[in-house]
Amino acid sequence: MAQNDKGVTPPYVAFRTFLNFLDWLHDAGVPTRIDRSFWGERLSGAYGFQLMAALHFLDLIDDDNKTQPELETMALDVDKRKPILRERLEESYADALSSINLEKATHGELEDRFRIYHIEGETLRKAVVFFIHAASYSGIPLSTHITKKTRGMRGSGAKKRGHPSKRKPLAEQQDKPASELPRRHDLHESINGLLADLARIGPSWTKEERERWVNTFIANVDYAYPIKAQEASGNTKQ
Repeated sequence: MAQNDKGVTPPYVAFRTFLNFLDWLHDAGVPTRIDRSFWGERLSGAYGFQLMAALHFLDLIDDDNKTQPELETMALDVDKRKPILRERLEESYADALSSINLEKATHGELEDRFRIYHIEGETLRKAVVFFIHAASYSGIPLSTHITKKTRGMRGSGAKKRGHPSKRKPLAEQQDKPASELPRRHDLHESINGLLADLARIGPSWTKEERERWVNTFIANVDYAYPIKAQEASGNTKQ
């Protein structure tokens, strides 16, 4: 079925997060349904919802979030991941790819084709990057005009991957750990931690998640930089 007819946005989560999720399923076992009660402790809300959108688009879970056989096979049989993923990509992106020659097209042409999903800006960029990394991983031929813009970018999943059981938990492998993000040494550690979380979340979060982050930030500011009692009471020396 043509995915854009279903009104579904193509995947724009980091491709490495997608592969890490498969590794997690390999180690933990594949549940009958993928929902927030399953991934909530491992992924932030933003990453979790992006991952769910990717699974829906690729028809790896159904409308009720129930696991499809292809997802279970990809999780449990590492050798079958690439051929199954290639099949899912070719079917799910069929409308966008129907009139483009990926072996000759430019990066700009690919972006133009992705606009049939009614996405722009950062979402469009991330969606194209996910597809390029997924296509390269699964063996879909791409022109150098397309791949040269993403070469060396994080999240490609191109590096050699060890056995799933020997890798770190999914939550430790999200795009960039807080320890690698810029830190202000003149700020309280709790504030640095919240700013690192904000950098990881990026521009895509729900209203509820934003309000929770803002409330937590205010509470931490009150804790780390308390108002002096004299100023708080409004009493000042004359």
